[in-house]
Amino acid sequence: MMLGCLYLFVGGYVKIRVFNLLPYIAGLLAAGLDGFLINGLFALCGLEPPNAMFLQASAIEGVPFFNGYGIALLMVIVLFLFTFIWEFFAYKKGERWYDLLAAKNFKCLLKG
Repeated sequence: MMLGCLYLFVGGYVKIRVFNLLPYIAGLLAAGLDGFLINGLFALCGLEPPNAMFLQASAIEGVPFFNGYGIALLMVIVLFLFTFIWEFFAYKKGERWYDLLAAKNFKCLLKG
């Protein structure tokens, strides 16, 4: 699966852009909603809580901020830094995400 995803980027099917963080964040929210539904369903049925998506407890004992919310925030920051650096070297000045936002040229952001 990782090789297939890598091929999508190398083959040019998916462009690495900062703007792609928006669908990623939407996916994180959907996964979080899924975790809430699973935890709620277990609580409704009187079962032991499964800690789905690490929403109830940390993934690593003794590290309280390393729960589902902390992991999601950390990944958004890491992906932002990666795509920011990628765009700095892969795109010319004027085509980078912050240049497009400054010019309010949102149509170019949507094209990729």
